[in-house]
Amino acid sequence: MAALLYTIFSFTAGASLHCAVRPQISPCTCSPHHMYANTISVTCEKMDSFNHVVDVLQNKFTPDFQIWLRITHSQMMDFDKRQFAEMNMNIKNLRLNHNNLSSVPMETFQNLTKVEVLSLADNNIQEIPREAFEFMPNLGTLDIARGNIKKIRSDDFAKIKNLQTLVIASNEIELLEKGCFPKTLTSLHIGRNKIPSLNGTLQHLTDMKMLFINGNNLTTLEDELPDAPNMIMLMASHNNLDKLPKTVKNLVALDTCYFNDNKLRSLDGLFSHRGSLVRLYLENNEIEYLAQDEFLKSESIDEIQLASNQISSLNKSLLYITNLRSVNLSGNLLREFSMQEIYGLMKLRHLDLSHNRIEKLTGRIENILDTPSHTLLYQLLLGNNLLKSLDGVLAGLGNLRRLILSNNLLENIYPEDFDRMEELEVLDLSNNRLKSLEAFSKVYLPTLETLNASYNLLTTTGKDFHGLNVLCTADLSHNNIASMSIDLVSQTRCSNHGVVSKLEIFLQENPVLCDENLPQLVGLFEMYHARLIGIAHCIVPQILPIPIDQQSQALLQQPPMELLASVMQPSHPILPNQLPIIQSPSIVQIIVPAQSIPTHSHIGEKLLNQSNDDNGKLPTDNETFIDENQPTTAQIETQTHDTLLRSTTTSPQYSEDEIDEMILNEDDYNQENEDKKQQRDRSDFKYVESFESEKSNIPLRRFDHDNETDLKNVIHVLPVPKALSSPKDASSSSVTSTELDDEPPEIQDQSNISDE
Repeated sequence: MAALLYTIFSFTAGASLHCAVRPQISPCTCSPHHMYANTISVTCEKMDSFNHVVDVLQNKFTPDFQIWLRITHSQMMDFDKRQFAEMNMNIKNLRLNHNNLSSVPMETFQNLTKVEVLSLADNNIQEIPREAFEFMPNLGTLDIARGNIKKIRSDDFAKIKNLQTLVIASNEIELLEKGCFPKTLTSLHIGRNKIPSLNGTLQHLTDMKMLFINGNNLTTLEDELPDAPNMIMLMASHNNLDKLPKTVKNLVALDTCYFNDNKLRSLDGLFSHRGSLVRLYLENNEIEYLAQDEFLKSESIDEIQLASNQISSLNKSLLYITNLRSVNLSGNLLREFSMQEIYGLMKLRHLDLSHNRIEKLTGRIENILDTPSHTLLYQLLLGNNLLKSLDGVLAGLGNLRRLILSNNLLENIYPEDFDRMEELEVLDLSNNRLKSLEAFSKVYLPTLETLNASYNLLTTTGKDFHGLNVLCTADLSHNNIASMSIDLVSQTRCSNHGVVSKLEIFLQENPVLCDENLPQLVGLFEMYHARLIGIAHCIVPQILPIPIDQQSQALLQQPPMELLASVMQPSHPILPNQLPIIQSPSIVQIIVPAQSIPTHSHIGEKLLNQSNDDNGKLPTDNETFIDENQPTTAQIETQTHDTLLRSTTTSPQYSEDEIDEMILNEDDYNQENEDKKQQRDRSDFKYVESFESEKSNIPLRRFDHDNETDLKNVIHVLPVPKALSSPKDASSSSVTSTELDDEPPEIQDQSNISDE
């Protein structure tokens, strides 16, 4: 037993001995590799010379250990004076990034027979260092991205017999000589160059699995793609292609295909009978027409991006894709949409129809589906269209969580428009022409937490929230609401996923905030666990005496308001007397004296006319009297759900490093695809469970099918400009902001060449 403990202790001490930051290798550092046994990662950064690196590491590690050596951001002017072989190390992985290398001397790499991975990325290399490769017969991965290489010669890689992964992205390549790529390649990244033609250089690469040719000047791929039965990813985005190559039919194992940001006009049926295709990205093209059988026998497709095209009709082309979960059709030319276009798509979660020209919805859902649970659609985006009414077409979407109808022409809504939407959590009706929300007093929406009805023509509220029992956020700002009563919230108590809280009602720029009875109203709403929040510019029609030195100031903040005393000390205590009420005032009034408004300005004329004609009432939203370019005391900024959701439904914009790493991580990609196929077979209950998890805040990404976008109304109160307010005023208008964390998770790559 003692011998065993001694052995374990000796092994641990030995590992620590070789991987501690010791004076012998300083300023270089080392650590055990987190994945591979008997492997040590050695890093040397900001070294003053290559000679220094060799002297520091020479004879410090025995050949029993495989070394991953990384030398970055160093001065390598003497790179041709010493050799890696002098270090007497078993170098397996060598990375020489960010060293401003312009050439790679052959002598420096002599006897590196065990190197399998070499990265020369992020340097100033102007041509492929072909002579250096003859000393690395086992080289399998080569990364020379982000340099100044202008052409690839036919014999540049001839001396590398086992090369499988080649990354030469983000150079200045304009010419590919015939036969320049070795037949052994399985992953090739030549994206973000200036290549006008592939020149037949890929035709013989029949073992290819991942091909990146994005960001070039390609105008055609006809007879250029290899007949590669194992290719799983093709990225040809950001080129000048006006037609799909017919040879794409031969890529029978294709899983993910990028043809976005080209000039394609049609698909020519090339994506039918594609049993393996899962993700298809075709946004930002000029596609005008989808045939009815465009995706025939391609039921495995999970996500389709068709945003920003010129599609005017779907022709029921989506009905064959029975596994479809997300489809983006925003920014097209649709004038009418029928719910029959998604009939039978039981797995559809996300449908984006925003930024079209839809005037009418047809195909009432309850006439199509037997039960509300027959569809799992969670998000429906119809913002920025031309809808004047809903006609009850959306009734029965029993699993819908988010419905975005902002920026339309809706004049009326009716209870039947939202019938049986028992899971609805977010509803955005902003920027329409609604005069009333009375429909919500006659329909039961038991889970609605966020309602945005800002920028409409509302004049009163009544009992509008009686059917919204758990409402937590109501944005009624920028309407013409002149009166409110406690009936609005008498049947509502905020509950955010079961957590009881306070209903917040935003009333920015509504006449009710200038009402003389507002202090009493605020106190009553507080008793019903509701808080009124907003800033109003209150017009005073009579002439007020203004000091001469202040006559040029158009907006004056009212001195300490009597309103604040009522808010801070309501007549009916909300909390026990022994507990002080400490909260920032939620109402700010800005007095706009008629005498102080310049009559020669268009703002002044509009204010004076409004104050004289309407006895001091605020103008409607269509007659905004505050210049958007002028600073005000504070401003509540509401970011619409449609804007937020559109930011999550386009193709992920990977960074250059992420795309380069993707091709270097083929094994992880294959495993990820297998994991996603298993996830697609999970039960609907599992999906709902995932949707409710904390990870639901992560926006929907193309490689993650179990995370749904969880977007909330984001409200910010901007700081008070010093020119218009005192420190006391500035502190009186703060609102806690809820920020949306929509950063995409970075692609993890254990074999990252450019940066570990």
